[in-house]
Amino acid sequence: MSDEQHRYTPEEIDDLRERVDIFRALSAAIDRWPEVARLAFAAASPRLLVEQLCELLGIGEAGATAITEMQIVRLSEAQREKIRSQLAEQEAELARALEQ
Repeated sequence: MSDEQHRYTPEEIDDLRERVDIFRALSAAIDRWPEVARLAFAAASPRLLVEQLCELLGIGEAGATAITEMQIVRLSEAQREKIRSQLAEQEAELARALEQ
């Protein structure tokens, strides 16, 4: 069955939205890495860092938590491009799901 024929359930759409939010957060963190690194270095606690990332990047808690759990500083250019590519794929799939 092709993606065009797949009928998305509300739960699948929610999962897609969460994945898109996380990839958007990771992409935003990569784009603003110097600011993210400064926050991470200065944060008094992981919880405070999540809150500050949400505010800095305009993202949700799931995305901010994903940023804190990844070692973004160690990502190669190819890995950063893969995150951006996955974001585009997830956004396209979410758009298809919302069109049904």
